[in-house]
Amino acid sequence: MKRLLTSFVIAVLILSLSGISIAAAPPIEIPGKSPPELNKAVFVHYPKGLEAKGGIPGPPDKPPKPDDGDGGGGKLWYKDSGIQWVTPKADFLYNPTGAPPGNFLSAVQKGFDTWTAVESSNFTFGNGSTSIVYGISSLDNYMDGQNVVGWADLNAEGWPNAIAVTMVWYLGDTILEVDMAFNNNSQFAWSYNGPGDEIWDNGNTVDKYDVDVQNIATHEVGHWLMLEDLYNKPAGEQTMYGISAEFDLQKRSLESGDIAGITSIYPS
Repeated sequence: MKRLLTSFVIAVLILSLSGISIAAAPPIEIPGKSPPELNKAVFVHYPKGLEAKGGIPGPPDKPPKPDDGDGGGGKLWYKDSGIQWVTPKADFLYNPTGAPPGNFLSAVQKGFDTWTAVESSNFTFGNGSTSIVYGISSLDNYMDGQNVVGWADLNAEGWPNAIAVTMVWYLGDTILEVDMAFNNNSQFAWSYNGPGDEIWDNGNTVDKYDVDVQNIATHEVGHWLMLEDLYNKPAGEQTMYGISAEFDLQKRSLESGDIAGITSIYPS
């Protein structure tokens, strides 16, 4: 046996010295077992008159549950993409660069807190700050490992008239990173207190679209959970309804479908 092994080693050395290479055996391919691809879902929120766009293909919105006799029938409206965080927690980093004057961090925080407060779910959002300044177009090409919330001129970035954009990076069915930007283009007048802010007191500002940041943030945070936009008219009361009107505050609070959605994905 030792003699055979020695002969094999000598043969390999001779072939190596002569410039002849021995090719390795090709890797074994197992059908259906190829590695998952890195993907991204981009949710674009538009003013009333233009439906939100983006997300990923999926089944129709979940229909209401049959009435079970307690008056709760017809209220379960949500669309779950099937993609989620590994653990029921995500941190967002806020950068106020480019934001209009005002305490918009507080309004953004309230948007995240609204989802964290759902008692039937164990999902929580943490917060922090960052110096990362970005244009959405740059994030369209790479990940930076941070879940950034900030401001950008979305008109210049390729989404004219968009109120906000949320981008979700995912691998297989796992979320890796989320980034969100509000449009700081001059066509929008942003409020952070709702009624009581100057833009709300004065009515529709000339040549501007009046929008509340907490209202939009709460809706966009739903996309951080990969809940998708709803378009069915009976779902018009839900926070994840994909249309927002001027002076809209309705999306600040969650409705039955929104609560059912986060509870289904991350039950307490």
